[in-house]
Amino acid sequence: MKQILLLLILAGATAISATPIEYAAPEFLQCYYDQYSYNYLNAAAVGRGHTGVGVTGDIQTAFFNPAAYKPVKPHTYIEVFFKPGIAELDEIEETENNYLQSTPFGIIGAGFAPVRGNNFGFFYAIPRCIKYYQYSRRTKSDRTIIRYPAFTEHQLTFTFNRSIIERLTAGANFSAHIYHQTDYRKYYSWDRVNTTDALFRIQPGLLWEAENWSVGISYKSPMRHDFDMTLGETYNVTIPDEFSAGLAMRFAPVAVFVDVEYIRCSKQSDAFDNKLRWKIGIEKQENRIVWRLGYIENPGVFSGEYAYPQDSGLNQNDPYNPPNDYGVVGNTDQGLVTCGFSWLLGIVDVHVGFLTDVKSNYDMTQAYMGLSLDLRTFDKFLRKIRGRDESEDGIIIID
Repeated sequence: MKQILLLLILAGATAISATPIEYAAPEFLQCYYDQYSYNYLNAAAVGRGHTGVGVTGDIQTAFFNPAAYKPVKPHTYIEVFFKPGIAELDEIEETENNYLQSTPFGIIGAGFAPVRGNNFGFFYAIPRCIKYYQYSRRTKSDRTIIRYPAFTEHQLTFTFNRSIIERLTAGANFSAHIYHQTDYRKYYSWDRVNTTDALFRIQPGLLWEAENWSVGISYKSPMRHDFDMTLGETYNVTIPDEFSAGLAMRFAPVAVFVDVEYIRCSKQSDAFDNKLRWKIGIEKQENRIVWRLGYIENPGVFSGEYAYPQDSGLNQNDPYNPPNDYGVVGNTDQGLVTCGFSWLLGIVDVHVGFLTDVKSNYDMTQAYMGLSLDLRTFDKFLRKIRGRDESEDGIIIID
């Protein structure tokens, strides 16, 4: 009798643990999709393992830590990237469908020379994007319906910092995050989805600089929002908060970098693990060229079964050939090897970064290229085309 009771308890526990989890957010906003949707912005940082919390630099460094933004000249920065399509996350969907990037654009921003010890600038970025190619089903009348579910996160940021005591800088990013979603997979439904939602986030940061080393910390506040998907569902979603810390050590001409990021994905769903992502990188400068290598340990946050949302208003004898009503996510842990270089020309600096997964649980490759332009060059150019020049004694002569 005891053996039978024990077997029943074990069977019940197994059934409970095997129950597919419900969506914690609109499909691609769920944390486990970050293994592909997350964009490792800042091409120079990509080369050195995407480290940057403790590294000073131009406007693109504010993406890591607002206190690390230390412009020495007015400049603008623009970046593009490419990530090839990979097989979809669902292990039971018998298709050759892929995840793709929905845009090649990464960052555009501008920074300005310090004003009375204050640094400020702004940037627009795409921190996450994903597109599903393709979701299709054939009807009994031999008609094929095709959808391309996609999600793009747009980030508009104003950044500011200033030195509060010797060696210590404090700063903050004030960001609007625009979430744009088109369509998504829903069991027995082909209704169209096209939604745009705005969220706001504050990211404070600190940076301590010594002679040959620096250390930084930064915190991204959580964001909470009700996403109305126009299909009868409203998701009360938490975008997790993130804590990051970074160390930079310089042994000219070599520098070593270490970053740690902690993302509380369990705030979005109890079924998700919190993510501890750590990074290490090294770089060496040879004249105008900076060579870089790095590694990123990027663990997954969920493995198991998940249920597609269903449209209860439709009869399951609907003529559409339905998809599976659940999916399975396997091990998505990633080990990303990175490399890259910068070509420092003064007027324009060229940055290139590349990363690829070596664990092969969830293969991914990304490539980045960024250009930083010295805005003073354009000022000199405008002076010339206006016919202005300076004499040796400093008097401006207008022809």
